[in-house]
Amino acid sequence: MSDVKISVIMPVYKVEKYVRKAIESIQNQTLKEFEFLIIDDGTPDNSGKICDEYAEKDARIHVIHQENAGAPTARNTAMDIAQGKYYYFMDSDDWAEPTMLQDMYELAEKHQLQLVVAGYYIDTYYDNHNYITAELSQPDQIFGSQQEFREQAYRLFDLNLLYTPWNKLYSAKYINDHNLRFSNTFWDDFPFNLSVIRDVERVGVTSKKYYHFMRARAESETTKYRSDMYEKREEEHQWMLDLYKHWQIKDYKSMEMIHRRYIERVVGCIENVTTPNCTLSTAEKKAEIHKILNNPNVARALRMAQPRSSYMKLMLKPIKWKNVNLAYMEGKFISSIKQKNVKMFASLKANVRSTNMSKPFISVVMPVYGVEQYLNRAAESILQQTFQDIELILVDDCSPDKCGTICEEIANKDHRVKVMHLKQNGGVSNARNQGMTLAEGHYVLFMDSDDYLDLDALQLAVDSLHKNPAKLVIWGLIEEYYDNSNQLATTVKVDYPEYLFSSKEELRPHIIRLENKTLLGYPWNKLYDLNYLREQQLQYDSMALNEDIFFNIAFVQDIDSLNILNIAPYHYQKKIDYGLTSKFVVDYYDLHMLRISKMLELYKSWGLCTEEVKKILANIYVRYVTSAIQRNCDKRSGMNGKEQKEFIEGLFDTYLYRELIEHVSPESKIVKKLSVFLQNKKTNSCYMCGKGIYFVKNKLPILFAKLKQNR
Repeated sequence: MSDVKISVIMPVYKVEKYVRKAIESIQNQTLKEFEFLIIDDGTPDNSGKICDEYAEKDARIHVIHQENAGAPTARNTAMDIAQGKYYYFMDSDDWAEPTMLQDMYELAEKHQLQLVVAGYYIDTYYDNHNYITAELSQPDQIFGSQQEFREQAYRLFDLNLLYTPWNKLYSAKYINDHNLRFSNTFWDDFPFNLSVIRDVERVGVTSKKYYHFMRARAESETTKYRSDMYEKREEEHQWMLDLYKHWQIKDYKSMEMIHRRYIERVVGCIENVTTPNCTLSTAEKKAEIHKILNNPNVARALRMAQPRSSYMKLMLKPIKWKNVNLAYMEGKFISSIKQKNVKMFASLKANVRSTNMSKPFISVVMPVYGVEQYLNRAAESILQQTFQDIELILVDDCSPDKCGTICEEIANKDHRVKVMHLKQNGGVSNARNQGMTLAEGHYVLFMDSDDYLDLDALQLAVDSLHKNPAKLVIWGLIEEYYDNSNQLATTVKVDYPEYLFSSKEELRPHIIRLENKTLLGYPWNKLYDLNYLREQQLQYDSMALNEDIFFNIAFVQDIDSLNILNIAPYHYQKKIDYGLTSKFVVDYYDLHMLRISKMLELYKSWGLCTEEVKKILANIYVRYVTSAIQRNCDKRSGMNGKEQKEFIEGLFDTYLYRELIEHVSPESKIVKKLSVFLQNKKTNSCYMCGKGIYFVKNKLPILFAKLKQNR
């Protein structure tokens, strides 16, 4: 049969209620040049006879009767005699849309594909006539190379598009050249497809959905208790790890998908043990659950996986706690819903699936106000990142210039961009909080709209997360000082050695060191775990200063993992102002003292208020006291010389002065000089030193910027 374009292969076993619809859905295909190989796998009902009836009337249908050997053997039997250029595998209790074979064949021929992947429907019946439908699909894509497919395969796995055979068209030549056949095992589809994609080179995806997978038949294999389910899931997990090892793909997004897939199926394994169909005693069931919870693979998956649905996060709690009794009760609850309320169970599964679909890995939230000159550069530095699995959320904070229009123009050019126009100006803290409500990523970055980021920054951050899944990633920065003519005058690099921490004990001593380097307070040199951020219900407080550091102190309080990268990809734009028009914050001193108090309280609560901590906090204290004294020289402070000296004298009677002053040991010569004056309570000397710094800052700003390098 040289004119056979597609061999449709369908095993049949105990499906007499459904097989007619399955057969007719193939007969009614718009593509007519196919052969339909039906394997009667020793079915004890009338399914085989029904198939014979159709074969007598349609020469394209060939029925092979054999003793029961299972669906894998049935499919292999058909492949041994199939004559089509392509193979399509049909299940006998499902049905297909009429254009399926035609569309998939034409796509394969047009691009000379070895594999075509299509979308499909899951029709979950909750009674004889009513059902709930879930739709699974991925946008159209022809992968340009084998490597591109491998790098993007995690998306297809995430959408459950690579596991099953009936949403695919396979090149017969590719299958036979590689001697690929179905394994004689339960859930045989998965290892077969893994063997297909292992070395496949030409793959195409169509967003169209053709196949209707019928779920929740009472007699279906998928509803039965499996005594070896957990062992099979362990085996599958290792297959996935082996596949990606063969591919030499180790990026974080792929590894996270593998471990999330595994841990979500662990929940199903616990439910399987607690099902009424399981004949084990309660004690034996709990013993099985205990074995599962204490498996090292489970612990590793929990560290790596980032479940996105609130339902799944809740289901994982007992597993994280290794609480056998809670896990047992949870399993019984899920089993009860599965058995008694199919509609609800299907809805919950659909929720888990949908929240895992097509979500960006990183959300970038960018408040926008009065930056029309810089906005495009800032946005491009995100959209042109080498790591592309992102979304950019532009929050127009009622900007008085053309920023709102520019935001829309950026969004029109890139589907990854969302724009939020606030009805009234609320400040940067409010803008970040509002932007967070739209964020869908695993991690969130808060970017300033007049700065920019090196194009490989996010990739480097994600690479670190593959090595060590963490709640927070921190990198360094370049401070760029521009003069009044907008020319770059000088730069200051601020960075820190690389560390990957996976425990509270390891990371906590470094928090204070990061603060000493001025790397803790900023929001834009960090990737935050968005799920953790929401669990802790953290938001930015609206204040004139230091909202970032207070947010960060709250975030790090209980985290157990942290990646610090020895890179400085963030370019922080600072303007050198000769005209004394820089922002003046009346509460500057009070807000910074609160900042230091918060850090001191944090380390006391951790039981880590060591001499090193006190020394660092003391040096930071003197740094900000120095800045406060020089700021008081500004006319906008409203303070005369007498009042400035009274302010200095008042310092000597404060809690922080008494707590920290004896531990001061600054590296900067200027600050060191002032610290001696402070320690010895030399009011006039402190006053004169402050005036000197004020003069340098405002008359010699470039010199002042360079002196800051000694901080």
